[in-house]
Amino acid sequence: MCFHSRFILALENKMCADYVTEKAYRYKELIVPIVFSRSLVEHVLPPDAFIALDDFNSTAELRERLERLQRDDEYFAWINRPEYLGIRKPKGLCKLCTDLHASPRPRHPSLALAVFPDEHQCIVVTPRWGSALDLTVLAVIALIATGGSRL
Repeated sequence: MCFHSRFILALENKMCADYVTEKAYRYKELIVPIVFSRSLVEHVLPPDAFIALDDFNSTAELRERLERLQRDDEYFAWINRPEYLGIRKPKGLCKLCTDLHASPRPRHPSLALAVFPDEHQCIVVTPRWGSALDLTVLAVIALIATGGSRL
């Protein structure tokens, strides 16, 4: 039997302003990205299209939620709502490219300043249930991703 996980880890060791990993956009393939912080992606992703670690008080809560969603086809019904249909169409991306090429380009003295203008632009994100990413989280996610049902 082939198993298809509904989740992908979209975690970074640092979160930077105005950057969302490309893995977060897998929701278009009905794969839910697991991200560190809701506040860092809620402005670019539909609210039902990701799982944020900072929404949970414990790894047990996270595990229960992932197990429930793994079996819940209804959770993915949001993708067919009219306000999200445009997300899957490339017209918006084409307009973005057109606008970017039409805008005057700022001049920067070096590539380093253009890419990282402020050394404090990135932050280290940790779930609120620990001072570092709890290895249990990774174990739970791996277990669910491989079709396991118990720890």
